[in-house]
Amino acid sequence: TSAPVMAADYSDGDIHKNDYKWMQFNLMGAFDELPGESSHDYLEMEFGGRSGIFDLYGYVDVFNLASDKGSDKVGDPKIFMKFAPRMSIDGLTGKDLSFGPVQELYVATLFEWDGTDYKTNP
Repeated sequence: TSAPVMAADYSDGDIHKNDYKWMQFNLMGAFDELPGESSHDYLEMEFGGRSGIFDLYGYVDVFNLASDKGSDKVGDPKIFMKFAPRMSIDGLTGKDLSFGPVQELYVATLFEWDGTDYKTNP
């Protein structure tokens, strides 16, 4: 047996009743990472939330904070970002468009940037 899927309900016109936001920071390290036995660290800020018909998930990683000159990551871009915004079609239309296991329909996209300066490093 499976639990029923609950669709997002916008029939009352309140598109902000499901709003939320969150953020977390993680400091991570790799020690003697194979195959080159490289040691490096990075700080990650992960976040997400919803406001009305829009929601967003994303994170920003900053690499090699300790600036270890012996790391094989020296000279590589020190930042990576991912942003994944979505727009709820259910919220936009005010209708429940759920079906089967699908709770809500979205128009979605994904943006990624690896810190490369494409003007000087094509």
